[in-house]
Amino acid sequence: MNSNLFIACFRADFDRFFGMLELQMERCPDELWAEYAGGWPVSQQFFHSLVCNEVYVFPDKEPNWHGYSKEIAMLDRDSDAPMSRDAMRKLAATMKIAAHTYMDSLSADALTENHRTYSRLMGKDMNHLQALIAMIRHCNYHLGCIDALFIERGIPLVYQAGQGK
Repeated sequence: MNSNLFIACFRADFDRFFGMLELQMERCPDELWAEYAGGWPVSQQFFHSLVCNEVYVFPDKEPNWHGYSKEIAMLDRDSDAPMSRDAMRKLAATMKIAAHTYMDSLSADALTENHRTYSRLMGKDMNHLQALIAMIRHCNYHLGCIDALFIERGIPLVYQAGQGK
């Protein structure tokens, strides 16, 4: 684990919010897996949240869309065949390892260096600090979208169940 205070703070936030996303995936009833929340099927939001981590954690590599088109991964089109929960769990485990490996590779000085993948996708210079912030912010956005559906259906939220502390 990276001993730099700033990076350790990002890692702690990532672990907390990514863990909540994983709990949401487990709590999501099968009948809601294809329901819409925030304009997209819940399963596709989970997939998008996970696969987009590749944008942030691989600064020199194009994202792998994991058998789906870029349009489905980036929420430009609905998926006709949602990823199974088991496949989603495996993807989550892979993304968590990739995120930890990325954060562990950074130094405080590297935070201000150019992040080539994120810069290319954003169309302007972006650094590693911005990528870390975006990675956590992006996860939180989709947590909220899925929470909205859970609230409507009376499903306990991660915080309500004491899991988000």
